[in-house]
Amino acid sequence: MPRRRARTTPAATDAAPSADGPPAYAIIDVDVRDAAGFEEYVAGHTETVERYGGTVVVAGGRQEIIEGEWVPRRLVVHRWPSAEAFKRWYDSEDYRPWKVLRQRVADASVVLVEGDAED
Repeated sequence: MPRRRARTTPAATDAAPSADGPPAYAIIDVDVRDAAGFEEYVAGHTETVERYGGTVVVAGGRQEIIEGEWVPRRLVVHRWPSAEAFKRWYDSEDYRPWKVLRQRVADASVVLVEGDAED
């Protein structure tokens, strides 16, 4: 299990609305290979998402394909104050051990989409 690291990034400013640009959404399609390992990842990494200003808005709920060929396996959506806030989190030392765990227990495709400034 990755050890939780002390807060090393002044991320409190990431939680406020950002001058970095409009809000952003990370749309993540996850193919879980190790359910127990993925549960550990979810339990551990969520605090880092929140610390960097992100919010998990969808986490593997029921889904229905309305149109097209894409069949996501487990769909997750994060909302971020900006694309830059997401990137600061994704590249942070705080998230790094959790990212390593996720990459070991699941395959993921991540798309970052800017939203409307009024989101």
